[in-house]
Amino acid sequence: MAKGQLQSVLEHIYHVAGPAAGCDDSDRHLLQRFSRFRDDAAFAALVQRHGPLVWGVCWRVLQQVQDAEDAFQAAFLVLACRAGVVRWHESVANWLYEAAHRLAHEIKTRNARRSRHEQQAAAMVRTELAANGVDRELPAVLDEELRRLPARYRQPILLCHLEGRTGAQAAQQLGWSLRTLQRRLEQGRGLLRNRLTRRGLALSAGGVGVVLS
Repeated sequence: MAKGQLQSVLEHIYHVAGPAAGCDDSDRHLLQRFSRFRDDAAFAALVQRHGPLVWGVCWRVLQQVQDAEDAFQAAFLVLACRAGVVRWHESVANWLYEAAHRLAHEIKTRNARRSRHEQQAAAMVRTELAANGVDRELPAVLDEELRRLPARYRQPILLCHLEGRTGAQAAQQLGWSLRTLQRRLEQGRGLLRNRLTRRGLALSAGGVGVVLS
């Protein structure tokens, strides 16, 4: 990752953590202050002190900004949850390195498993379409029916399936709650499936999502 991009990510995280304090204290002392007195500034000091180390291992394992951010935040969340229940050494660098490495690999494994499932589902849909002789017709028909959907149903489909946004990202962009986004996305896929079925392009419930993606 470019140095400027890393700096931008860390600045964002530091902003979320809040102002640091007590940077001359040991990690153990900072964790004691956080666990006993809910001293958020003490924890922010830990994030600033070890942020580059944790981000580095997350990035090297995952090579994706969003996934690396998830692993980064998870590592510090675990640290916060265990702040008062573990007998810490003066430095938590080694613990954070191990935790970040493990969490990043868990995310990588989960992503690989999801990718395999998506590929298998896509292969099943392609086989289903080819068996019905409609695979060549589908792209044009799909766009026609997408254009005919009401905007409130088409928008979440475009953002989540065609642009690859997460549910939270799409909801924020549209100014909806996540629950509203999920409901309209499901309703939109149902409408699209019914319209494709009427045109002779029958798909299973999961097939619509796979085709869109």
